[in-house]
Amino acid sequence: MPPSRARQDQTALRPRSILLGLLLVPLVSLWVAGMENIYGGRPTYLSIFFHAVILLAALIGVNALLRLLSPRHVLSRAELLVIYVMIGASSGIVGDQFMAILIPSLAYPFRYATDANQWAERLLPYLPLHAVVSDPTAVRNFYEGDVGLYSPENYRPWLLPGLLWASFIAVLQMMCLAINVLIRRQWTQHEKLSFPLTILPLEMTAAGTHSLWRSKLMWLGFALSAIIDIVNGLSMHFPVLPMLKVKVSWLSFSPRWSGALTTTGIAFYPFIIGPDLLHLVLSPLLPLAALRILGSGLPVPLPVDLLGPQLPAGHARAGDRQLYRGGGVQPVGRAQASGRGVERRLARGAGD
Repeated sequence: MPPSRARQDQTALRPRSILLGLLLVPLVSLWVAGMENIYGGRPTYLSIFFHAVILLAALIGVNALLRLLSPRHVLSRAELLVIYVMIGASSGIVGDQFMAILIPSLAYPFRYATDANQWAERLLPYLPLHAVVSDPTAVRNFYEGDVGLYSPENYRPWLLPGLLWASFIAVLQMMCLAINVLIRRQWTQHEKLSFPLTILPLEMTAAGTHSLWRSKLMWLGFALSAIIDIVNGLSMHFPVLPMLKVKVSWLSFSPRWSGALTTTGIAFYPFIIGPDLLHLVLSPLLPLAALRILGSGLPVPLPVDLLGPQLPAGHARAGDRQLYRGGGVQPVGRAQASGRGVERRLARGAGD
């Protein structure tokens, strides 16, 4: 297949990917709500949602199977990323830090208004009734339960506030998306921000020999973290097996400091530490790359990718290797000469 045709196939975006994302959003939302409120687990507490990564990996596996059985139904890279974005955006709304706080807040003032706090006189008259749930029966059943969810006396008082807040959240999300569109060019092309949260899904969906799935370091880190989690999971069901202590250990302090440091803990997360082995391997090279860019003159061979994209040869003066640095261009040869000039001036100042 010609490279242009392959590139076009990877960027193709068809309506079926949007439909598949819309189908998965409510199912994943129930999954997230169940994990965070019933079964345990906090997928939306971390900066990257691990359930979205798991779902993306599952879709990539299904995609590989479709490539063998029915190539015309294979999802392109762009379609996989669109589904991933839809899952991530919807999960952020359903998560414990959003809806789990918003929904109870709509009925909380009417449930806990007492003669002692005098909310009935000081607070409730100022709340917009169309944006909260004030019906006594609906509020009581919401907190006490043991009644049907679809009884009219339960869901009718929630309809107007629910539609109002859903509309507000939709407008808020669209506003955030519009701001991203406005600042995308400045951040990506001029300031060249790295956007680390996008690296994992981009690497997971990359094809060819540089795919993440072909990395031995990734599989080594994955195996290390998986072994720790599997052993600890088996230990929960079979206490005879020893547990590898990586969970939160709460620290104790002297009475002088215990008041401010009561919830200080230390924890290790294998699913983060294990796959980060690649970063541990590359991190020693980053200071060397910085020294080369600043013109230290160290004879250290470095990959070109670490130093950034090079300009065409016609744009570089003889003896000067020009590199992109942020939004502009800095010739390394002149930077070295400038650095030596600064050193001479500092030496003369020290002699004086």
